Amino acid sequence: SLPTERCGARWPCRSPKRDRDDHVMGHLGLDTEAPSRPGWPNDRGDDGRPVRSKALTPGRFNSPHAVAVGNDGSLYVTEWLIGGRTTKLARMR
Repeated sequence: SLPTERCGARWPCRSPKRDRDDHVMGHLGLDTEAPSRPGWPNDRGDDGRPVRSKALTPGRFNSPHAVAVGNDGSLYVTEWLIGGRTTKLARMR
């Protein structure tokens, strides 16, 4: 079972959340520096081997891989990294 982080903001990175009039409201989790980190999507240990990233923070995606929609409209974003990570984006009304 993967850890699930809850994030009560807009929808995921690079796919902007738009309002009813199609205006961009913002992005969630975009981390443009992630791909330039050594060992990305993981970190490198002292011995040079890949280890789970220490840069993982709630609400910021490191390496989004897939999105699924729950029955309640929540989005689940999985990330491709050591140990995996799933972030739940709860639908706000």
